[in-house]
Amino acid sequence: MKVHKNLLIINKLLITTKSTFLKKVGIFHPRG
Repeated sequence: MKVHKNLLIINKLLITTKSTFLKKVGIFHPRG
């Protein structure tokens, strides 16, 4: 159960970092 919780937390972190990264990339490369 502990491992599952950790996976969820890691998944959340990955999603947040990915979204922020995409936002930064979108700022530099506005395509739509």
